[in-house]
Amino acid sequence: MTNDEKTELCYEFFKSNNGKVISLRDISKATGWAESTVKTYKAKKWKDILEKQSGNSYKTCFKETLEEFKERQSQVRNL
Repeated sequence: MTNDEKTELCYEFFKSNNGKVISLRDISKATGWAESTVKTYKAKKWKDILEKQSGNSYKTCFKETLEEFKERQSQVRNL
């Protein structure tokens, strides 16, 4: 599975779980990304999407379009 496909799966996961409490393992299972990758993305790209709850739980706050999310995930940044 390509990284673009995993990004789309993540988008759908966040969209369908908006406002719900999830774990990083849930994201890993839904996308096929390793848990270490999910942890890195949480720290670097998803700070405003995942709100820390108790333990290893996070509440999702997601309001992006697929194109906005793909841009967020892109390693190329527009200046």
